[in-house]
Amino acid sequence: MRFDALDQWLAWMERLHPSEIDLGLERVRQVAKAMDLPAFSGNLVVVAGTNGKGSCVHALQELLRASGSTVATYTSPHIERYNERVCFDGSAASDAELCDAFARVDSARGSTSLTYFEFGTLAALYLIQRRNPDYAILEVGLGGRLDAVNIVDADLAIITSIDIDHESWLGNTRELIAHEKGGILRAGIDFVCADEDPPVNLDQLAHSLGVNARWINRDFSCDRSVVCCEGKKIAFGACTLPRNAVAAALQGYYLLCDKPLPEAALAEVLDGLTLPGRMERTTIMGVEWIFDVAHNPAAARNLAAELRHAGDKGLTAIFTLMADKDSVGVIEAMVSVVSHWVCTQIDGMTRCAGAESLRETLVHKFGIPENAAESEELGRAVASALDRVRTCKQPKVLVFGSFYLVAAIKSLLVAQEFKREQVS
Repeated sequence: MRFDALDQWLAWMERLHPSEIDLGLERVRQVAKAMDLPAFSGNLVVVAGTNGKGSCVHALQELLRASGSTVATYTSPHIERYNERVCFDGSAASDAELCDAFARVDSARGSTSLTYFEFGTLAALYLIQRRNPDYAILEVGLGGRLDAVNIVDADLAIITSIDIDHESWLGNTRELIAHEKGGILRAGIDFVCADEDPPVNLDQLAHSLGVNARWINRDFSCDRSVVCCEGKKIAFGACTLPRNAVAAALQGYYLLCDKPLPEAALAEVLDGLTLPGRMERTTIMGVEWIFDVAHNPAAARNLAAELRHAGDKGLTAIFTLMADKDSVGVIEAMVSVVSHWVCTQIDGMTRCAGAESLRETLVHKFGIPENAAESEELGRAVASALDRVRTCKQPKVLVFGSFYLVAAIKSLLVAQEFKREQVS
């Protein structure tokens, strides 16, 4: 084995390939063949979409588990620990399991170079094959057609949404993006689409492949409180996840299960579904923190709508994005609910947008007053936000944007809370 510790493997994997993203299936298929992957007897579900993928995976996992099935999930990116990416019945894979899987991939790849994501995808498929659950739900990393996850042939394909993001790799129109995401479809399989206005070319592709399609607002529907699916009405309860993504999961569940649970039992599963970084609320040091990984305009619009519905406005926000994201579109969606901005950046991450650049966009593009837009390093951003909310009427801080930001701020807060408890 090349390394004994998970952190060593991950650090090495980050440097293995010359580029972070290198779409294409030839290299990953070559290594998968050497590993005899994927040879899996259960049902495979592949979930693609601009937003809502992780929420859909989580909801479908919980629905299937409630029905007595064993379920594996592969998602990305993670919030706190890499282990979150590979779960079995809701429990993260151990360091030892992941190290063993990485060693197996490393042995099989020979001289083939793999990206961090490709390496992790093959490791996840290896672990899933060994566990052999009833269902494996795999989240696409980027796009679909050329994403490493697409070496598998899904029994059920789900597309949660189609919006503009990752233009450099997927194109700058919804039609081009739909073409990429539609690449997860296979002839004759079940397909669920939760995008309310899917491009025509996706409908045409589904028809040409003869898939058994279910389209939101044609075959199933949802509002804030209820999803209507297969002639049933299931209440969402206090679920905080994106409704369309959860509705897609429920429709997928009906397609997968021969004997679905009664409506009341399904409603109980949906009631209170939560996921880290998706309208996640927690109280730390007497302040309510709201975490959300909305990092493109469509996700930001949904976040703003959810905050308005909850009565949250005039918020103090800690905010950053990766430099390739549409910062103008994200800010435009959020100015109605944020009154004070603390822009920051992730130390040592060259992909991250500069804090001062984001602040200048707020001031010069959107006319935010100079005293309502700060530019701070990460640790100071937390202190600045806390100073502000403790002197105003609304002791809430919104942390949103990059997955990396949510992870970093949560880690800082946990450390500060622990230090505070030790002192007291």
